Amino acid sequence: DGRPVASAAPRFRRWVAIASAATLAVAGLNTGVLWHRVDREPMVTALASDSADTWLFIGSDDRGAVPVGANVAAFGDSNAVPGRRADALIVVQKRRDRASALVVSIPRDLVVFRAGVGADRLALTLLDGPASTLNSLCRTLGIEIDHAAVVDFAGVADIVDGLGGVEVSAEHPSRDRATGLSLEEGTTLLDGIEAVAWARSRHMEHLVDGRWVSVEGSDDNRQENQRVLLESVVARLRSRWWNLLQLERVAWSGSQAVTLSASTELIDVARLGASLGSGYDTIELHHSLDDGDIPVARLQGDANAVLNELNAGSTSCPLPDFVQ
Repeated sequence: DGRPVASAAPRFRRWVAIASAATLAVAGLNTGVLWHRVDREPMVTALASDSADTWLFIGSDDRGAVPVGANVAAFGDSNAVPGRRADALIVVQKRRDRASALVVSIPRDLVVFRAGVGADRLALTLLDGPASTLNSLCRTLGIEIDHAAVVDFAGVADIVDGLGGVEVSAEHPSRDRATGLSLEEGTTLLDGIEAVAWARSRHMEHLVDGRWVSVEGSDDNRQENQRVLLESVVARLRSRWWNLLQLERVAWSGSQAVTLSASTELIDVARLGASLGSGYDTIELHHSLDDGDIPVARLQGDANAVLNELNAGSTSCPLPDFVQ
């Protein structure tokens, strides 16, 4: 009839644009819902710094937050062990003058200043709340924290399960009868409950020449296990950045599992992810462990140099005399 035939291309592009806009809107709404599911806790964190962005991750040993399906006896009764202590403390710092982030594990048994108590183990400061832990790190070690996150046993298990597990390696068949951990020689894919047992292990044994042999330095080994677990989680996230459904599952699990400092914003979390995703360096904070019924850790070796690096010219947390 002489009329031009309508092209399907503009119509297709229009539907693609509408679908893309709808997808972005749903993603934005979902992100907003996730963000508001995260618990917040007031903590005196540092003012924004142009030179560094420092996070503190605290693994809580709250016995009231045992992973679903775990052996409760391996964790202890919340009535017998009330409150929460810091079972793991990891500092992640991204400096403007460094290409890579720094990751440093802080010994939980380190002697620090605890407000209202005096000299005490760092782990016990969490009994007074995470703000007390931040204060102790500032006053004792000169570490200024910009953002803090607290996660409990159940939270760690949920995040690991959301990722489909994490991989760890063992040179020998290994076990910890106290936590229920059991590993074959080589690489093992741990589920959430097993990952928590790995991070809590203090009584590791290796099967060598047909005999179970206790591993020395149990507290140091546990600290190393916690660092390996963090690295495994980061590696798993980096290898699955394209799997949006799986990342969403992790985000939903993590949003209920993590408590953040009240001043932390979504952009801060995004920057942290970018920092870890672009690479990081692990630095050991050397220390000695005193023998006794209650282990006590004290800094030694080049620990002062590490603290100087983390201090990054902080004015809110001046370095103590023994560090300078």
